[in-house]
Amino acid sequence: MPLTVTDVAPPANGDPTAQGIFFLLVALSVGSYGSVAAIGAAGTGLRIGGRALVGAATSLAVSIIGITVAGRLFHVVDHDYAAIWALSWLYCVGIVLVGIGVHTFLKRWTTLVLMILFVMLNFTTSGGIYRPELQSGFFGALHSFWNGAGFVEGARSLLYFDGGAGLDGRLVSLFLWLAAGAALLVAAGRHEKRRSPIVAQADPASVRQKAEEEMAEAVGV
Repeated sequence: MPLTVTDVAPPANGDPTAQGIFFLLVALSVGSYGSVAAIGAAGTGLRIGGRALVGAATSLAVSIIGITVAGRLFHVVDHDYAAIWALSWLYCVGIVLVGIGVHTFLKRWTTLVLMILFVMLNFTTSGGIYRPELQSGFFGALHSFWNGAGFVEGARSLLYFDGGAGLDGRLVSLFLWLAAGAALLVAAGRHEKRRSPIVAQADPASVRQKAEEEMAEAVGV
């Protein structure tokens, strides 16, 4: 018997396959974890709070670019622009804050860890290409709370079902990732504060050399 597919909600005119949201997810993810590397390299002289503010502003820019390209250029999003943008920013700022917090502890390994979290695991479990029912139990289970799935399913709920297809649960998952990022920032701030008296006692040449090493580690050199 041939497979028959019935669309219960029409996709956007610019997104006949209904997979455009997944590619928006890819763009937001790359822009977000790429921003962490730039902030780590350029923000070595800033306290953790200052880096967090820069990260929030950067994630805002990434989300605005994302919704503009997806909505106005490719017409993947054809309504609820403000809601999809807000969801995009929530997703981006969660990644950026997690990355800034992790960078304090992992330095040059930060980009690798972020790629594992927000590319390898994220794209696979998002449900953007394959539904969790068609994936292994591990990836299908991650779909229930991973942030990429939160964005994709939340956006689909807004675009196709007026927020009536599990949007609340997806928002909770994205806010939990944001809370995880905030907790990492607090831990990173305490760690840096404990290190600061040691740095203050060092001679200027060693301080300068340490700053140069951290900048090289941030960009993965």
